[in-house]
Amino acid sequence: MKHCLPFFKIKQRNIAFLCSILLFVGCNNQIKVAVSNPIQEKSNTLEFIGVSEIKQGSTVNFELVNNSLTPITIFGPWQKIIEKFENQSWRRVKYIACPCGAACNAPPRTLVLNPTEKHNYDWNLMEGWCGKIKANGAPESIENLSSEGLYRITVDYSIDGTNRLTITKEFKIIN
Repeated sequence: MKHCLPFFKIKQRNIAFLCSILLFVGCNNQIKVAVSNPIQEKSNTLEFIGVSEIKQGSTVNFELVNNSLTPITIFGPWQKIIEKFENQSWRRVKYIACPCGAACNAPPRTLVLNPTEKHNYDWNLMEGWCGKIKANGAPESIENLSSEGLYRITVDYSIDGTNRLTITKEFKIIN
């Protein structure tokens, strides 16, 4: 029995040591879980609010809302990327952002939307582009009413300021 007692004491110390390590590691993992990133827990960080159908001749307005808890960077915030679904693919719709022949200043490349802030996009449902040069030296403006069909607006954004993500909102133009 004398030979078993020292071995038994060593086992007790080893078991106590292992239990304390497991307890520490277990507590440490619980702390990491409690400090998780709130953006990753929120599934809808950026949201487009607007109609799903619009009548021809109207103006469509979309609101982009930052529903996250941190700022989000919008790329090309004053550039509307509108596309129409035709022949099983998306075709970019042309529109006139600056009057033909005018010397417009370039808009800012990015916009930071803080939590709960909104940015609006509107479109008069007109497709437009600059045509041939007229006698006065300025190009003509050509505009046509967009036809019925499925459209979408697309915006690139970033949560961390570098990695680009894309959000889209589909809508129909009806007669």
